[in-house]
Amino acid sequence: MIRSIVAACCLLVYQSVCGYELAYSAPENQGLSSEGMATITEWSAKYVDEGKLAGMVTLVARRGDILHFEAVGQRGSGDPRSLTRDALFRIYSMTKPVTSVAIMMLIEDGKLRLDDPVAKYLPELASLTVLIQGQRIPPAHPITVRHLLTHTAGFSYGWNRRDPVDVLYAKVNPERATNSRDFLERLSTLPLKFEPGDQWHYGVAVDVLGVLVERISGKPFDRFLSERLFEPLGMVDTFFNVPEDKLARFLPNHVWDWRNRKLFMLNDSNNVEFKRVKFFSGGGGLVSTMSDYFRFTEMLRRGGSLDGTRVLKAETVALMTRDHLPDILPTVEDGTSRRAILQRGRGFGLGFDVVLDTANRRGAASIGDYSWSGIAGTFFWIDPVLDIVAIGMIQVLRSPLRLSFEMKNLVHASLMTDED
Repeated sequence: MIRSIVAACCLLVYQSVCGYELAYSAPENQGLSSEGMATITEWSAKYVDEGKLAGMVTLVARRGDILHFEAVGQRGSGDPRSLTRDALFRIYSMTKPVTSVAIMMLIEDGKLRLDDPVAKYLPELASLTVLIQGQRIPPAHPITVRHLLTHTAGFSYGWNRRDPVDVLYAKVNPERATNSRDFLERLSTLPLKFEPGDQWHYGVAVDVLGVLVERISGKPFDRFLSERLFEPLGMVDTFFNVPEDKLARFLPNHVWDWRNRKLFMLNDSNNVEFKRVKFFSGGGGLVSTMSDYFRFTEMLRRGGSLDGTRVLKAETVALMTRDHLPDILPTVEDGTSRRAILQRGRGFGLGFDVVLDTANRRGAASIGDYSWSGIAGTFFWIDPVLDIVAIGMIQVLRSPLRLSFEMKNLVHASLMTDED
C-alpha cells in the first residue's frame, strides 16, 4: 500500500513538471517484481557510494507503463545537490537513433531512397577517395544512404592514432566544425578507410546524415527535429542548444581517472559546447532528459507512433531494427569478423545495435533487442519480445562500469514466473 501511494505521488509530481501524461503501474501489474525494481535503485546507489558515479537516473517500462523511475545520488562529484529526474544529460551518440529516424522520415516522404548515392544531394562529397596502401584512389562504387545508416561508408572518428586515416582525422577534426559547410569541407579532404560497403567501422557517418536532412528538407537540422519529431512527441527538453532558463538542470560532466581510480568533475560550468551551437551534430550533439528520451524510445517500441501521433510507419521501424550486415562483413580493426566490434551474437540495423543470437553471448537478452549508448554513459535498449524499454543516464567519460549489461541482467531477473 505504501509503495503504491509513493508511486502515485511520484506520478503526480512528474506530470506537473513535464506537462504531459505518462502511465505508471505497480511492477507486478506488468509481470515484474517490486523487489527487482528496488534492486536497480540499490545497484545504482552502490556505485554512487563507491565513488564511481556522482548520480544516475534509471527507468524501466513495460507495455508503456513505467514501473521504475528513480534518480540516485547528486548532480556532480563537486556538486552536492540531489540529482533530480528532470536533469539534462549530454546523450552524445544516443543522438544517432534520433537522426536515423529523421532520415527515414524523409525516405517515407519520398524525398530520397536508401540506396541513393549521398553525393546526389551532397556534391561536396563527390570526390572522396579511399586510402589503399598509401595511395588515394577513387572508390569502386559510391557511398549510399544505407552505408551511412549502417556505418559501412568508410568514415571514422580518428581514435586509432596508429592508423594513417585516423591520424588525418585527428588533424582535420571534422567533429569540431563550426557549421555544416565547414563540416563538409573538412570531411571532403579526408580519405575513406575502405571501399563503401566492404567493412563496418564506427565514425562520423551519422553526422553526414544530419547534414543530409538539412539539405533535403531545406531547414536547419535543429528546426527539422523540433518541428517533425520533438514537438509532435512532446519532447520538451531535447535540443542542441540548452536554453538559458534550463541551464540550472544541465548536469556537469565527469571523467574516470583510470590511473588513480577516481571520478573527476570537469570544469565545464559554462557548458560552452552546448550553447550557441551552429553545427548540429547528428552523431552526438543532443541534450535530453530521461522522460523525453523515454517518449522517443516508447514511440519506437509502439511501431512508430505515440499518443496518436505517427512518426514512422510500423514497417519502417521493423526495417530499421533488423540486421543489415552480412555475416561475412569484416571490421576494419582486425579483418576477421564484424563480431569483433558488435559483440558475439549482435548485428547492426539502420541506426541500432541488434541482438541476433542469445545462445552464444553472456548476459540476459531477447532476440531482436535493439539498443545504443552515448560516450558519457547514457544507454537504452528496447526489447520487442518482452515489450520492455529500459534507459540509464550518467555523465561519466571513460567509465569502468558495464551499466547497460548489468541493468539488463537485473531487469530480466525481475521477471515474474507463474509460480511467483
